[in-house]
Amino acid sequence: MTARASLQCSQRDDGLRGRPTDHEPSPLPALGIDLGGTKIEAMLLDDTGATRWRERIPTPPDDYRAALAAIGGLVEQARTAAGSAISVGIGTPARGAPTAR
Repeated sequence: MTARASLQCSQRDDGLRGRPTDHEPSPLPALGIDLGGTKIEAMLLDDTGATRWRERIPTPPDDYRAALAAIGGLVEQARTAAGSAISVGIGTPARGAPTAR
C-alpha cells in the first residue's frame, strides 16, 4: 500500500471506517498528522504520493488546548504550502480529552 493509499479512508458507517478504499484518490493534497506523546509530525502529500511539505514539532506536555492549537498551526502551514484546500487525517495511539474540573 502506498503512503497515499493509506490516507484514503472510507466514509461508510458499516464498521469499515478508517480502512483504505478502492475508489479514486482525492485530487486534494493530503495532510497526515502523527500526534505522539513527545512530537507532532505532519506530512503533506500530493496526488502522486510525493512529499510536498513536512514539519515536526514537540507535543505540548499535559496541555490539551495547546496540543490542539499546535495541530491547527500545522494545518494552516500545510494549507499555505499547498496553496489550496487540503484533506487532513490524524493518527494517535491515545490522547485523552480534557478532564472536567
